[in-house]
Amino acid sequence: MKFKIVPLLLFLLIPFSGWSLELDTWKASIHGGYSSLGQFHAASLSNGFPIQVGLGHDITQKWSSKIEYQWISSEHTSGSSVSIQSLRLLPKYDFLNLNRHQFGVEAGLGYQWVNLENIDHVRQVELLMGPTWKYSFNGPWSLESALRYAQSSMNFFGSSLQRFEMVMGISFQFGMESSKIPIQFVDSDQDGISNDTDQCPNTSRGARVSKIGCPQDGDADRIADIQDYCPNTKRGTEVDEIGCPLIVPGRGLIDGVAFEQNSPRLISTSKNQLLTVAETLKQFPNIYFVIEGYSSGHASAMERLNISKARALTVMNVLASYGVPSNKMKAVGLSDMYPLTDSTLPSDQILNERIEIKWKHQL
Repeated sequence: MKFKIVPLLLFLLIPFSGWSLELDTWKASIHGGYSSLGQFHAASLSNGFPIQVGLGHDITQKWSSKIEYQWISSEHTSGSSVSIQSLRLLPKYDFLNLNRHQFGVEAGLGYQWVNLENIDHVRQVELLMGPTWKYSFNGPWSLESALRYAQSSMNFFGSSLQRFEMVMGISFQFGMESSKIPIQFVDSDQDGISNDTDQCPNTSRGARVSKIGCPQDGDADRIADIQDYCPNTKRGTEVDEIGCPLIVPGRGLIDGVAFEQNSPRLISTSKNQLLTVAETLKQFPNIYFVIEGYSSGHASAMERLNISKARALTVMNVLASYGVPSNKMKAVGLSDMYPLTDSTLPSDQILNERIEIKWKHQL
């Protein structure tokens, strides 16, 4: 029998071993309830109403333990009054934490005195187990409830006295704030990170955050994703205040783009060049682009205007097919305006038949 008792005692004392009188919180509790009593000395006992006083301590976020004194007054079948006093050690494990509600299970060991008036005094060892519930108010007060099955016997595993206890009461936490476990989970910005570890406690609601509670910054440009207009900027790129590559309004010539004579149809090599242009433009999702087409030659003014606009539209459609958002582009035809050369030589006039691109912020 000793071989079975010693390991059980060691197991029950493991959470109790973490008690400390320094830099930790303690919890005083008082409970009352109902206890159904079984057989004692071959006769029954009337049911009793236990009063319990306890002193507890939080070991970790899940484990806690409590020393408890219980007193029950009852009546024996013989007419004699019976008082039952117990001193217990009750380790508890909280397996579910829902905001202010905590659900747990406790399994404890106690030593019990049963005093039968003017007849007998019996000392027993008792085993207890059952579920618990706790509701934490603001501040140090909590409401607690427990349902326990208790078995006590002079022979430890006997069945001399068995009962169920249903108790409810209040507890009060006191002492210095524990360095092991926060008294209550507080998350002001509701990002899933408690205030005691949240380095950004005022994050905007709905923002995705890192393990330290700060808004995520996927491209490491120091602009949080929730505020980043360009969340996939290449690492190391200098960005503006909205997280996009630093850029100022401007214009430029798209090199390598050529058309068939007096036609908006691109020559085959131009599409490869536009693919490279499209990959660049896609890095600037908040930039608005204007595709400008120019023409030259001896056609009429209306024909030159139509050809220039058709060429700009062709380029815009090709860029859109490569992934540049069409709502960020506009095609315009400018005919033979703003020539790059005034030469009338056909070889020089080709320079004026070009595609230019103009850009600016469009938030």
